[in-house]
Amino acid sequence: QELNKGRWSAMLIEPHPIYFSQLQSRHSGNEKVNCVNVGISDRAQTMKLYHIDEEIGVGYPRGLRGCASPERDRLEAAIASAIQRHDLVRKPGDVTTTDVNLVRLDTLMAQNGMDSVDIIVIDVEGHELAVLDSFALSEIGASMLIVECNAANLAQEDEYVAILEKAGFEVFRMSADLYALHPERMKLPFSAMMNWIGLQPLTAA
Repeated sequence: QELNKGRWSAMLIEPHPIYFSQLQSRHSGNEKVNCVNVGISDRAQTMKLYHIDEEIGVGYPRGLRGCASPERDRLEAAIASAIQRHDLVRKPGDVTTTDVNLVRLDTLMAQNGMDSVDIIVIDVEGHELAVLDSFALSEIGASMLIVECNAANLAQEDEYVAILEKAGFEVFRMSADLYALHPERMKLPFSAMMNWIGLQPLTAA
């Protein structure tokens, strides 16, 4: 919503070609949004991305069909959980791979004329540490990071927190994500920040 009001501009990064096409269609016509078909890592490389086959996976929950990970075990766990939760029958051959190109975030920013960023959201299904190592966190000027850290990431939580704290951020857990706030750079009023993450103020009846 804030993007549509013209208050923000954004770079949305998606390596999978099908999901990228959907992302691009969703934001077509909004000049404030730059969609980029590439992934982020600590070095330029090509990597296999595990995901649900679009044709075989018809009938699976939408969230599962949009899930992709460089770790097959992680995707398999997500499939098992979704099938149990929705009482589905597993379809043979439902997992496939797509080769995707990865670059460093600082390289991608330089290519797009960006020398700083306000908010970074990292949701890469197991590749979070490599993304955090793809730019100089202390120099990028970010005031806030949101890093996915669900049950599959808990073993790495201390590493995430250590990296973020070293760069001057205070880290909080909210549901399955870590919210890292830099106290010296926060410009948003607290109420606006809560609204941005989907929380509305309460009023007495």
